[in-house]
Amino acid sequence: MNAAICMIITAAGLSRRNPEKLLYRLGTQTVIRQCVSQYANFSWDIVVVTGHERKKIEGQLQQLGSSIKFVRNPDYREGLASSLSAGLCSVPDHYTYYGFSNGDKPFIRPGTIRKLMEFLQANRPLILFPKWKTQIGHPAFFHRSLRSSLLGLSGDAGGRQLIPEHQDETVYLQVEDEGVCLDMDRYFLEKTARGARTGNGESAS
Repeated sequence: MNAAICMIITAAGLSRRNPEKLLYRLGTQTVIRQCVSQYANFSWDIVVVTGHERKKIEGQLQQLGSSIKFVRNPDYREGLASSLSAGLCSVPDHYTYYGFSNGDKPFIRPGTIRKLMEFLQANRPLILFPKWKTQIGHPAFFHRSLRSSLLGLSGDAGGRQLIPEHQDETVYLQVEDEGVCLDMDRYFLEKTARGARTGNGESAS
C-alpha cells in the first residue's frame, strides 16, 4: 500500500536579504514556479503557503495543475513555523507523510525527489531528510504521528526543531544532488562572488 503524501511548500516570507527572490527569473521560469514544478509531476497533493507578495506568487502557479492548493498565512512575519502550521491546518490528517520544502529551492533534481519517495514507501521512517555530503537539505518528510508536534513549533527553524527529540528515528538519505541544499540566498552570494572575480580579471568558468 502506497503512503499518502502531502507536500507543503512555504512561499510566504519577507525575504529581507533578497526581496522578491521567489519572483527572480531563472531562464524562462521564476524561482517559485521552477520550485513547485519540480513536485507537480508526482502523485501527491501540493499546498503552497503564501503571504508576502501573495498575488504575484499565486499568479505564477495558476497553470501548474489542480493538485495545487493555495493557503494564505496571515502570520508570515512570525517565521517559517507559522507557515508550516498554516499549511498543516489547511489539510486533513489522513496523510501518511507531510513533506516540506522552502520555495526558494529550485535546483532539486526530479530523480532526487523520486529517490526520496521510493525510500519513504519502502522503509516508512519517522523523519526523512536528504543529505548532500555533510549538509542536510530539502524536501524533508515527517510521519503523520508528528502532526501535533509540528503544529506546536515556533520561530524560523521549521521541522528541524524536532530532530533532537527523535534522533534515533531520523534518517538522512545520502544524495548526489547539491540542489537539496542550494537556496536562492546562497545562489545570489555565489553569483556576486563570481561577478567580483570576473571584474578582477579572473575567469568566470
